[in-house]
Amino acid sequence: MSNPILHTNDTTMMYFVAFCLFVLAVVMIPKAIWHRKQVRKNEPEKPTPNAEQEIEITIISEENMKTNEKQTFDYRKTFLTTPKLEDRKPVFVSRETRDSLDKIVRRLGDRKMSVSGFIENMAKHHLEAYKNEINRLYKE
Repeated sequence: MSNPILHTNDTTMMYFVAFCLFVLAVVMIPKAIWHRKQVRKNEPEKPTPNAEQEIEITIISEENMKTNEKQTFDYRKTFLTTPKLEDRKPVFVSRETRDSLDKIVRRLGDRKMSVSGFIENMAKHHLEAYKNEINRLYKE
């Protein structure tokens, strides 16, 4: 007579699930390791951590400052105001692009500004600025 504690349907199901997870791990871990090695082979050389990339910022001369003052204000108003994002979806960009955008947002945006908000503002501005061209291309 077998022990009912060790051989209930729940226990059998638990052993089966554990076995399936073990088999899945045995099959998938080597594949994941191989895939990661392939990805690393194809990645470009990364700069050393101490060699931080700087964002190129153009210094405006004093005589041009008056004409460019409105442009700077419009840029901040257009791109660096925090948007209200209610129905959000993920968007993927390269690490290099993400890091550059993050530096801009941290340096020029307010505390509540995020890279997602910056991208939202840029996308809205682009769609509005080029809507006629986009519609024309869409109809072709």
